[in-house]
Amino acid sequence: MVGYLFYLATGWQGIHTIMLSSLIVAQPSLGATSQRGILRIGGAALGSAIALAMVVWVVPRLDGIVGLLLMSLPVIALGAWISAGSERISYAGTQLMFTFGLALLGQFAPTTNLTEIRDRIVGILLGVSISTVVHASISPEAEGEALRQRVGALLRKLAASLRQQEDAISAPNALWSELADCEAMAARVALEPGWQMGEGQREGFQHHIQTVLAQTREILLAAGAFEAERRSQPNGEGSAQRAAAIWATTVGVSLEGYASNLTGGQQSVHAPAPVFSDEEALLFTDAAKGAYDRLTTRATRLMGLVSTLPAWRYHQFDNGIVR
Repeated sequence: MVGYLFYLATGWQGIHTIMLSSLIVAQPSLGATSQRGILRIGGAALGSAIALAMVVWVVPRLDGIVGLLLMSLPVIALGAWISAGSERISYAGTQLMFTFGLALLGQFAPTTNLTEIRDRIVGILLGVSISTVVHASISPEAEGEALRQRVGALLRKLAASLRQQEDAISAPNALWSELADCEAMAARVALEPGWQMGEGQREGFQHHIQTVLAQTREILLAAGAFEAERRSQPNGEGSAQRAAAIWATTVGVSLEGYASNLTGGQQSVHAPAPVFSDEEALLFTDAAKGAYDRLTTRATRLMGLVSTLPAWRYHQFDNGIVR
């Protein structure tokens, strides 16, 4: 409505993209809205700049379909290559092709009007600005709390996988997919305004979440190597299998406790430390004597990575209000 009123009040017909931009960049969360707005502006700016250069230097020299194809196909290929990349930048490629195509391929004649290109990018800038201001000012939807809960759920699933409470075949793929989703959400949270949490608290939250995600990636790799080594043990090596079961259970319990602190209402998250009970320590000592060195190495690395998950203090946030 704000964009439409501005469009009518100014009588500026060329900025009709102000209304489309407000709808296109509207996303469920403030970070996702900011991310979409940045990609739309970046893609539109690049596409408009290329179209402007083509209109000034290339279009006056075209005299056939071959020249038109040689001008258009490289730009379309560039946009398609960006669109086929990561989800974090793919929309910029779509926007590049869309803006370039509207500027040069929207009519059955060579384009010579530079005003349309200028007006379209102005409309996009105004639409994105209006949408971002409205989303940030009126009931902003922050994802910081949801990200913390999701990371905790990922760690809980990883702990269950180590303790063999899930399907051992399908679990790794699901865990890696969940980690990718958490990393994408963390990238969106990083684009949220600093005043949502407070500048210092926001930086601390980002630092610890990124540290936990990086450490979780290493733990997933170590857990995969440990499970592969565990399966390679001969069936007759009962001591090695018992040691592996103790290692996996202990690490799983530590991860479960860390995840519970992360998703619960505690004000601090303590670093996990795999601790054996007296009976487990005795069994571990006896079983480790017969374990292969590579299995011991894999288990030691896995335990070390879990033990170095960061301890940190945090506050819960509800739409920018510290609770």
